[in-house]
Amino acid sequence: MNPECEPSESQSQRLPDTCPISQTDLSQQLVWNSQNVQKPWGRLYPTVSDVPSLEMIKDEYIIGRGPNCDLSLGSESGERLHGAISKNHFKIRRTNISKMNCDDYIVYLDDLSSNGTFINGRKVGKGKSAILENNNEISVCIAKYKVFIYISSNLESEVRGYPEEVKSKYSISRIIGSGSFGQVRLVFRKSTGQPLAMKVIQKKRFCNDTRLHLYDPVRMQREVDVLKALSNEFIIKFEDVIDCRNYMFILTEYMEGGELFDRVKNGPLGEYDAKLYFLQLAIAVKYLHDNDIIHRDIKLENILLSSKSNECLIKLSDFGFSKFLDSNSVVMTYCGTPLYIAPEILKNKGRGGSYDKQVDVWSMGVVLYICLSGVPPFPSSDTQLLTEQILNGRYSFSSRHWGSVTRKALNLVRRMLTVNHVHRISTEDILKHDWLKDKSVNMRLNRLTKSAKGLVHSGQSDSEIDSDLENERNNKKARFETQ
Repeated sequence: MNPECEPSESQSQRLPDTCPISQTDLSQQLVWNSQNVQKPWGRLYPTVSDVPSLEMIKDEYIIGRGPNCDLSLGSESGERLHGAISKNHFKIRRTNISKMNCDDYIVYLDDLSSNGTFINGRKVGKGKSAILENNNEISVCIAKYKVFIYISSNLESEVRGYPEEVKSKYSISRIIGSGSFGQVRLVFRKSTGQPLAMKVIQKKRFCNDTRLHLYDPVRMQREVDVLKALSNEFIIKFEDVIDCRNYMFILTEYMEGGELFDRVKNGPLGEYDAKLYFLQLAIAVKYLHDNDIIHRDIKLENILLSSKSNECLIKLSDFGFSKFLDSNSVVMTYCGTPLYIAPEILKNKGRGGSYDKQVDVWSMGVVLYICLSGVPPFPSSDTQLLTEQILNGRYSFSSRHWGSVTRKALNLVRRMLTVNHVHRISTEDILKHDWLKDKSVNMRLNRLTKSAKGLVHSGQSDSEIDSDLENERNNKKARFETQ
């Protein structure tokens, strides 16, 4: 013990048990602590509710339903799947490699299960291993049942330029989309592991004048509060906005099924599926209009699906972005093409003017036209000719593309694609239209919404899970019998 700190007998009753530490000692201790804190080399972020995320510091981790696993998949994974998950389902391990006097490593996934572990939909196989790479999706029992996304710490160099306001709250993952407004990335909320979509917007692309909304923090916060208060099962949930000097980051819920555009780019939807999706879209747009919000950018790319299944929920996205911009900016950035833009907007050549909520109805008409026919109503690639076609309402229902579509569907499309916005059908009347008075579709939608509230994983219904598990068992039996 330092003699200077040795208490006398008289002092021992009033001095603390430990010696005082000098400022130099404290600084050295803090430096030592910061140098010896182990940083995670990877993370597992869940894609199902109530499963925790996992920061990986040790060299190996076991995941399964057993109580002694490093991460236990409990009953929150769903009753049907829980029984199919092995006690020790898979292991993730890091193997160090010495190379050029630097430590590097490879990450492997070892399949320990009876019913299978999948990386990006490909089965690893019991007793086999596969390299696990950044942004790989891990599924258990069924290829479609995604449980985790693996994020490597090596991604940090790619996102180093992001502001601390973003990185402190979110782990930034892969690019999942891009559009006229900016890049979209998958991110995970650090506090909960919740997956979100983050739109990255460069302000100067839309605002040459710093007096506009994007540079007004008070107005920004007011708009954010309005959007956060909106709640409808068919519009994307607005989670957060991070407003920085030159960029704005808009965070919304993440939809696994991707864009409706990808469903129709190779051909039309069946009328039944188109009706299921369009009914949800109509409910969403009416909700926005009832809350005095005009979307102004309804298109196939902004309609997102909950799963890869044909029978799924859709949600309308980007409904709030126009609130952050002046109307001219929004109009002038419509994908570089006027395909979805209403005639009254084109008539004013993007300089604002008198148009109302009916501009969204026109865009909905274009969306439904494409869903039912597989082709756009105004097919010209020449922007000037395309504009003239829209202004004059020159479209047709050729028998080649519309021969099997019902008259009721054609009537609804025609009433939405009415050039005079005063005579154009309203969202309220769309929902009353005979084409949407379909009991089977309404029952189907009711079942999906109820299922979504109690079954969050992968957008699959109970019947789909049962069917997939049965198919997997039959495939395994067939493989065994042929051996």
